[in-house]
Amino acid sequence: MRTLDGIGRFDGYSVKWFTKQNTSLRGIPKDNPFVEDAEGYFWFTDGNHVDLLHRKTCEVLPLEEKFPAGIPFSSPIEHLWAARDGGIYLKELGSQAFFHYHPSTGITELSHLKGSGAVYATASGLWAHDNKLGWRKFDYLTHEILAAFKIKWGGGFIHGYRAPEDWFSYFDPITKETVLLKIGTIAADEIMRIPAEKGNPKFKYQILYHKPLDLLILNAPYTNGELVAIDPDAKKVIPIGPAPGQDPPAFHSTLYVDREGILWRKQPSSLGLLKISKPIFTRYGEGLASRGLWANENRLLVQSAYIDFNQPETIRHIMGLTQIQSVLTTDKKEIW
Repeated sequence: MRTLDGIGRFDGYSVKWFTKQNTSLRGIPKDNPFVEDAEGYFWFTDGNHVDLLHRKTCEVLPLEEKFPAGIPFSSPIEHLWAARDGGIYLKELGSQAFFHYHPSTGITELSHLKGSGAVYATASGLWAHDNKLGWRKFDYLTHEILAAFKIKWGGGFIHGYRAPEDWFSYFDPITKETVLLKIGTIAADEIMRIPAEKGNPKFKYQILYHKPLDLLILNAPYTNGELVAIDPDAKKVIPIGPAPGQDPPAFHSTLYVDREGILWRKQPSSLGLLKISKPIFTRYGEGLASRGLWANENRLLVQSAYIDFNQPETIRHIMGLTQIQSVLTTDKKEIW
């Protein structure tokens, strides 16, 4: 967890803090994704430095100490992305150059990605976005362009859906619709347009993939605010939950469904859970869902409080936890 005070590890009972005062961290990481490499090191940047923190030993290393023979870039690293099999993509601020790191190969420059704004790694290739050229998919070994498409608005890939196919969604502010695309080799096929009362063209996750039930879920209010799934084959929406009570329509900010099939979402004044197999809507106290919520298989974390899925009606508070800015990763035993 990235907070204003440092990095925290929550094991379900307490938070262990890593700060500039008790470690050799040189700065609090910026609000962009942390990534973990194949050796168990978390990589993060504060905009000026890259530091590494090992998730098991809690060792903190400046990037320069990790590579005493030297690193191939001189200006700060602007952004980090996860690559396949424990690799890391790095983008240099000054030259806009891209680099790839893996423990087995070291750091190598990727000249074909220079100037790209973002990358997204899939099993079948690496997508890179260019403001002029749009999205292009590269072969990992040959760097050959495998597919390409361009849209006017921002959006994001739907992670894991019907892999190795590529699916994408975005919000069209002119028609007030969320658009579902299936990406081909030379174009993007428009599969559906779904009415949405509110939307933001810059919002990346318009549609979310619910893997346990193999559902696409609209992550925006639909007509009266109800929660709906999307059937791209039949080209229709399927209501799967009630409207959010007295709360005004808002983005659901859905995580994923836990082991019991409960889908968690936040509203402006409260936190709800919905069991899709048997619709149940339950509310927790007002003011909990202020900026975000995160979960592993056992617990849901909401700022300074958490809920144990084995006792979901009880809210437990974490003493000394300041406002969470972002969460790095979750697994069965811990939330970073």
